[in-house]
Amino acid sequence: MSVQPALGTAWNVAWVGSLQCFMLLVLAPYHGKLCDAGHARSVVRVGTVLIAVGTIAASFSRSYAQVLGTQGVLTGIGLGCLFTPAMSVLPPYFAYLRSFAMGVTSVGAGVGGVIYPIVVRTVLNRFGYGWALRALALAVLVTQAVPWFVMRQHPDVPRRALNWKAIEFGSIKSARYVVYCVAMLVVFLGLYVPYFFLESWIRYEGIDLGFSPFYVMSIINAGGVPGRIFPALLADVL
Repeated sequence: MSVQPALGTAWNVAWVGSLQCFMLLVLAPYHGKLCDAGHARSVVRVGTVLIAVGTIAASFSRSYAQVLGTQGVLTGIGLGCLFTPAMSVLPPYFAYLRSFAMGVTSVGAGVGGVIYPIVVRTVLNRFGYGWALRALALAVLVTQAVPWFVMRQHPDVPRRALNWKAIEFGSIKSARYVVYCVAMLVVFLGLYVPYFFLESWIRYEGIDLGFSPFYVMSIINAGGVPGRIFPALLADVL
């Protein structure tokens, strides 16, 4: 059985997930420009490899710095490579019910959020930390085999020349765009707090749910499945 690295305080643990989320979003402008230039499939393939390599490397990590670099930085960059193409490739294929199509696509995140924690905890309890992460990496490779081979950008979408300028200052002139960005900032400030800390908070407070607090994470993600579909459908109808 492999030995789980000592991460120390809750502060240290929070930095791993926070850095991963930061890397997912901070490079999105560059991922978007690559997709605009017609390289979405290559971005997805690079992201798949980075996630698998980062997760497997984390399974052999024995220090906090190693986990921070592999799970926080490497895996975070890989997740960003998947996030942007997923949001940009699909919409041009739908003239109607476009929001609904995006909602259905995002359901995979909710379903994965139900299954992955249970699988990881089961393998963790039986075989240890290292094999739990390696099983997770295998699951990533299997599920990502679909976009690896079948993802295609719509042929009618014009390709743009690569421009590595991260910030388009002209967009700031749009008040709606600025309000949207501020709203998204506020949303992300609290979005991941329950995912990372709700289970430990329930244990700390001694709250009796009648079942293991571990399953709270899967329940939250299960609730996100209809939450991704019905609002998206309403967006198209209204």
